[in-house]
Amino acid sequence: MALGSSESGGLTASNGGMVLLVEDDDRISRLERFVLEQVGYRVACVGTGEEALEMLPNTAPSLVLLGAMLPQMDGFTTCQKIRESSQVPIIMVTAMDRDEDKVRGLEMGADDYITKPFSTHELASRVKSVLRRTKTNRTKTTTIVTTTAKTDIVFFASQR
Repeated sequence: MALGSSESGGLTASNGGMVLLVEDDDRISRLERFVLEQVGYRVACVGTGEEALEMLPNTAPSLVLLGAMLPQMDGFTTCQKIRESSQVPIIMVTAMDRDEDKVRGLEMGADDYITKPFSTHELASRVKSVLRRTKTNRTKTTTIVTTTAKTDIVFFASQR
């Protein structure tokens, strides 16, 4: 079944957000890029944490897919540095599958943590899920309405 299939169990296309993919292994990078493009995301790829930090302000991605075992600056440090200036959703993707590693990634600021090996459907679903959750959190607003007939102020929570 194709990734973009709408049949039961398939994944539907996304709204076309941009994902910044940070992965030094070319095979993994090509696979992740292919999966994300198949479900409608645009993807920009870099191989180091430093490149990600340089590119982040200029690309304004919807999400960062971040490897942990990167050369020079590892993914954990990169995640922490991204969090110093941005609330962009971050998913770490790594072969580091110990509980301590997962907790470290989440405590450094990752929104999700995927261990290798992973299925292509899991990757696409987790990206979609994190974007859905973060979009919901970003769109909640409070509307203040005043009426002339009364002096009461009414607060409404709404979503845009």
